[in-house]
Amino acid sequence: MRSYKSSREFSERKHEAGRFIKERLHVPEVFKFTAERFRQIYNLLLKVSINKHDQGHQYRVGLNTVVLMEMLGYDKEVQAVSALSALIHDIGYNRKDPPDHNNIDPAAAGKTSFKKHAAYGADEAKRWLELLGKMKESERNISTLPSNAQAQGVSLDDLITIKDENKNWRTLNKEDILQIYNQILHHNHYGMEGREFDPGEAGAVGLMVRFGDKIDVCRQRVYDEHVKDPNVFIEGDDSFDPFYFHRCVPYSTLGYEFDMPEDCSSVTIRYYVDLDDFNVLMSGVEGYEGYTQEDYRKDFLRAYKKSFEIVSESLAVILGEGAAENNLRIEFVCEQGEIEPMEFSSPEKMAA
Repeated sequence: MRSYKSSREFSERKHEAGRFIKERLHVPEVFKFTAERFRQIYNLLLKVSINKHDQGHQYRVGLNTVVLMEMLGYDKEVQAVSALSALIHDIGYNRKDPPDHNNIDPAAAGKTSFKKHAAYGADEAKRWLELLGKMKESERNISTLPSNAQAQGVSLDDLITIKDENKNWRTLNKEDILQIYNQILHHNHYGMEGREFDPGEAGAVGLMVRFGDKIDVCRQRVYDEHVKDPNVFIEGDDSFDPFYFHRCVPYSTLGYEFDMPEDCSSVTIRYYVDLDDFNVLMSGVEGYEGYTQEDYRKDFLRAYKKSFEIVSESLAVILGEGAAENNLRIEFVCEQGEIEPMEFSSPEKMAA
């Protein structure tokens, strides 16, 4: 079981990552129209029964990305650009494809249109950043940008900037924009045509946001409206939700931390679990007999087995030749008792 001291150390790492983002990355008012976009995404995904991809999730992914890259000794400028990628990585969800989200079939949305959100988001972010960089000050008017941006008269001071290795502010260059495009494109494992990517296509830096995204399993990901109606958990009921394990697992997960050995050969992620709130929520429901550690572990695999196989595949690229065969270990610290850990291996290592 993880000690309090170790948990405190990870909290300090996250605090340092948050401070790093604020000190090294300047995102001015011109780019804050993304807040409105994420409000739209929040409402859209609530409607189609997909867990939250709000600004809180974007920020946690940013923290995860910076912490991982700091552990691996990446250049500060590369970290700062990666943080920007993470903060907008889900921007592509709010698409008119299918044209009318009000009439969208929730099951179909999760399997077809929304698989393309990474590719849409990568294209859109690239277009925004290139446009901001090319416009003359006299022409720079945010109303020409997408997504109902309303602010007017953007000045040169309102460009996105990062601190370079000498701690001087600089604007984004072509290499930065290419990195952002690559990281947003590869944070999900589906491309524009729905095919699965080979992680090697992205390269190690390109997969950093994917790692930060896939491990974000916690209560903040769940819409209260998706959990408060416990009848959706009872199979056979008309309102049964076949993906309800995507609700009860994160709802029962209070937080997480990760670390790696000194040789950087693997990553261990620990999830902090408390089943009491879910059991209180479900109490009194006819036929409900309690949510146990065994239930949680089974549902964790049902919900996230694919995600953590993807993380392991990504770590094989991120950690390079020194990656261990079992490069990803998932542990649980549960208030109600022990939950058996699980390990994942990249297919390449397994084949070897």
